[in-house]
Amino acid sequence: MYFMNDAAMEVSGRIADRTVHRLVRGGRDDPGRVTFTVYRWPVEPGADVEELADERGRAAARRLAGYRLLGRSRHEADGLAVVDVRFAWTGDDDDDVYAREAHLLVRGVWLLFTARGALDASDGCDAGS
Repeated sequence: MYFMNDAAMEVSGRIADRTVHRLVRGGRDDPGRVTFTVYRWPVEPGADVEELADERGRAAARRLAGYRLLGRSRHEADGLAVVDVRFAWTGDDDDDVYAREAHLLVRGVWLLFTARGALDASDGCDAGS
């Protein structure tokens, strides 16, 4: 049985939960608009959260125009290693975009929490960090 906030469904066979949740604060033209996204990916036993975060950063650097790393740190929360990454890039409309990511591993699942918005409104992405 697979449960969601508003429903449940019977699923046969083995499944991998790759749930993505996306929340948007602010309207389309709001300069303070922030998109919060939570990703879940199953990982192999022994996976290293720092290596996963680093690989995602390398992929972003290849994919995003004007990518620049603004900061990276490691800390613990409830005994779990958390890698905090902040970076920016130049968006399609030549506006600078800011992103903050928190990477952690929980029971064989890579959880990635992201907040993305305009660089000049990065406080909205950093709130609650």
